[in-house]
Amino acid sequence: MEFDEIPEGFILFRQTERFSEMVKPLIKSLLIIISGLLIIFILILFYYGIFSIIILPFLFAITAFFSKRIAAIRETPICVNNAHPWIGEEDSDSIVMLHHLRGWKDAGEVNLRVVKRQLSREWTITLEDQGRTDFGLWLFQSAKQNQIDLHLFFLKEAIALRNMQNGSGDDFESARIREEDDSGLLERNWLDTTPGQNEIEFGALLRNAKMETDDSTNGEG
Repeated sequence: MEFDEIPEGFILFRQTERFSEMVKPLIKSLLIIISGLLIIFILILFYYGIFSIIILPFLFAITAFFSKRIAAIRETPICVNNAHPWIGEEDSDSIVMLHHLRGWKDAGEVNLRVVKRQLSREWTITLEDQGRTDFGLWLFQSAKQNQIDLHLFFLKEAIALRNMQNGSGDDFESARIREEDDSGLLERNWLDTTPGQNEIEFGALLRNAKMETDDSTNGEG
């Protein structure tokens, strides 16, 4: 999926180090499994000849499975400016933008959620305010719920880090509580392939950022 041209000074999620952190364990797991299957393929080929082809469907299925997961992470429709903690190249206000059906839009200060309209069956982004204000239509209208949950996880992470840097929006404790809930969902749906390899580091990242902010404040005082 190709996004609209991103605003100047912004970087797509898939170009950040955070994206690399998420896909490296998946790629590692895929390579380990493929290597094992190839060894089994060679052994069966050596002893039983043509019967070794029974391994090929497993090889193709596993490759497709991991490729789909990596592609879903890669298609996360958010971008951040160079001041965002994921980049950290500028000392200014951090900004997070979400790509909805009609283009890029600042994610704003109000929490976002994605719901399916009853009549049109369209995925709609709404603000969690009293009026459930419309933000726009979700970019991937054919997406399944677990893919939307994945993208919203990264969006919430990006916004929480932005708020911490800018000193606005949710406080640290609110972001941490939501992160713990969302991390469990993400681990169950997307990152349960290799035990010990795919722990969500968002909580630790937030805590470290908070400690650095406090240390800086104490130092100035």
